[in-house]
This record gives sequence, C-alpha cells and structure tokens, in this order.
Amino acid sequence: MMSMRYAAFLVLGSICIGSVSQAEQVSGLPGGLPFRVAWATRTEHPPVLDGKMTTDDGWDAATPLGQFTLMHESTPAAPTEGRLLYDDDALYIAVRADGPGRGVIKMNATERDGAVNGDDCVHLFIVPPDALPLRLEPQPGRWYFHLSVNALGTQRDAIGYKGKSWWNGQWSAKTSVREDGWTVEIRIPFATLGIEGPTGDAWGFNLCRRYSSEQEARYANWSPKEHWYSFPSRYGRIVFGEGAPMTEEIALRFVQREMRAKLASALSGLGQAREDLLVVPVATQGRNALMAQFAPMQLSIDAYAGAVADLEPAAAAEGRQTIGGQIDAFLQDVLKAQRGAQAMCLRAQAPAESPLVVLGGPAITDVRFELGQPFPRQFQPIQQLELRACRGEYEPVTFVLYATEGHEGVKVCATDLVGTSGRIPAGAVNLHVIKYWYQ
Repeated sequence: MMSMRYAAFLVLGSICIGSVSQAEQVSGLPGGLPFRVAWATRTEHPPVLDGKMTTDDGWDAATPLGQFTLMHESTPAAPTEGRLLYDDDALYIAVRADGPGRGVIKMNATERDGAVNGDDCVHLFIVPPDALPLRLEPQPGRWYFHLSVNALGTQRDAIGYKGKSWWNGQWSAKTSVREDGWTVEIRIPFATLGIEGPTGDAWGFNLCRRYSSEQEARYANWSPKEHWYSFPSRYGRIVFGEGAPMTEEIALRFVQREMRAKLASALSGLGQAREDLLVVPVATQGRNALMAQFAPMQLSIDAYAGAVADLEPAAAAEGRQTIGGQIDAFLQDVLKAQRGAQAMCLRAQAPAESPLVVLGGPAITDVRFELGQPFPRQFQPIQQLELRACRGEYEPVTFVLYATEGHEGVKVCATDLVGTSGRIPAGAVNLHVIKYWYQ
C-alpha cells in the first residue's frame, strides 16, 4: 500500500387560497393543476388476478380514475375506469373498458411484445423516482416504462423515448371480455421497476386506452394531453397512501406532500449547517452572523408549514404557485447558508498552511457535484490518499480540491510517490483534471 500526500498535487488553472381558482377554471381539473393526480390505496389483501374487478378483491376501496378524454378531439371517450392498489411488493391496476365488446374488439396479437398497440388495449406510462433502469439510460428525465395489454391479455413492455429501448419486466396481467367491453387486472412488482417499494414522492403516470370504433381507432387518456406520449413531465401523477380520499381532495394532498417535502429538506439543511458550524472556532469571521440566521429560518419553516396545512382543495394549484414559489426561494437561502457553513467547516478541518481543502471520496461514483449545492457528504477532508495495486495494474483514485478563496496560476503536477514499501516514479502517475458542471 502506498500513501500519497496531497501536497504532491496541484490543480490546473484558476479556481475561482378558498374559492375556485382561475387555474382550475382554465384546466378543468380538480385543484386547477395542469395534470390529474391518482391515489394508490394500500391493501393488506392483494387482489387475485382473474380479469374481473370485484369487491372481493378490494377494488372498491380505491378511488376511481375516470373522465377519460380523447386526444385532439372534443368527443367524449367511451366509459373507462381505473383503480390503483398497492402493498409492500407491487402496484396493482384494474381497468374497466366499456364500449366495444365481444365480437367487435380488435385483439389479434398473441405473442409477447407483438403488435399489441394496434389492438384494443390499455397503455400504462410509469415514471417512478430513481428507478434504476431509467437512470441507466442517457438524458435522464426523458425515459419511462411503457406497458401495454390487449383484450386477450397479451403483454408488451418497453422503456420508451423516441425510438424504443426494449426491456422485459416481470409483471402479470389477466383479462376478461364482456358483451359491452373488457376488463384487465395488472400486477407490477416494484422490483421489476428497479425500486424497493412505494415512495413518498409522486410518480409520473398516465393511463391510456386504444379502442375500436366504426370510423377509426380512438385514443383516450386519463390525464389529458395534447402531445404524444414521449413527454413524462406532462404525465399525471400517482401518490401512495392509506384510505381512499375524494377525487377533489387528491390534488390538494399531492400539493401539500410536495411542499412539505421541500420544507423537510430545508429543515434538514439547517440541521446540517448547525452541525458543521459546531467544529468552527467561535472567533472565525462570519460564523456568528451565519449562526444568527438559523432561528429566523426555523420560524419561516414553521410559518410555511402552517400555510400549507391551511390550503383548501380548490386552491391547490394557486397555493402550489404562490406558497410553493416562496418556499422555492426560501430553499435557495437555506442552501446558501448551508454552503457557507460547509465551507467554514472544511476550512477549519484543513491544515492552516494549506491554500486548498482536499476532499477524498469514492474513485468511481454517480454522486453529482452541482454548482450552488453543498458538496456530497461522501467526500470528506483528508490528509492523504491511499490505494492498493498490484504490479502492472492501474488503480483510480479521486480527490477534489476546494478553494475557500481565489487562487491564480495553479498547476497540476506529480512528484515521485514515496511510501514505506518503496517508490512510484512521477511518470507512472496519470493525472486528469476534470472541470465539472451540471447539464
């Protein structure tokens, strides 16, 4: 094992709120949001998949998803209703699709991943936060799970965006066909989506339907949309919780949960800033002034929390825009205080004679260093870098140089690395300087 003192490295370059709101009148959706919000109800008795939406399976305990609209048309869509349940292992979706029934329904595809989308079918578009298969694709935020089932129960799945990135998940679907339509029940394990379970954050979601008519196929959407399906930011949302709130209450609960999550982030940031300042000498310039900001910020968090709790269902969108906008601005003030506290903490832990703070962390990581954000906690001040390698191997090691004040003419170079077991010549050290930015 070789110990490499960071003094051998330098960095190249310079481091330097009651009545129906106007929004609701415009959107026509509960709460005035530009998308619908679905509620998935926790169940202790998961439904038995047989293609029939029955009371015995607990579907009546879930808030229905209705009022489907046709894309690019003012004609009402055929009656369609969806319901969502979940447990610790899976999300369950049932859809009753009325209209064309036995003898009229188009259901030709019989092979997995076949031409299901050309039949009478149900489409699910799902975007769980931090789903691993979606994170592995380029351009995060544009990808989504696309699951389809036709009236025969034939399944098709993909990760979609522009062209299709094929993905085969382990999920189940059962259907039944009636004289006046058909029904499908679906079970989607959380594990097949690359997540551990239901989350406190809302998922992107839309439930859509293709069905036959005398003229041509119709496309009905639960959350209205003017564009095709490759825009996850325009989907509706799912939130998970106990019970079955009224439809008009769900948008408010979504907005309140969203804003409370931001306030929790602000509270956590203040706590971390206080903790960082505990290691900073009291006489440090700016420390006490920064500490004095925390009490008013705590009062602001309490005041915002009260305003969020007092929101009415009809004012959900208005509150999201006004109170939510104020909370967003307040979060930036908290981040600024948190960055200031972290900078003082890092400086206090570095040797007095060092012009730079050296942070060490994992050599290969997907943790982001983002401008305007505190440094990730996986990287901490260090006195030396250590790594192990066999003769002839290359081993990566990563460190970050942080300047608490401006420096110019800084260069990167390596000296011989000397340890108790020998010497590695400077020529064997391959240095790369990385400028980071978030794109």
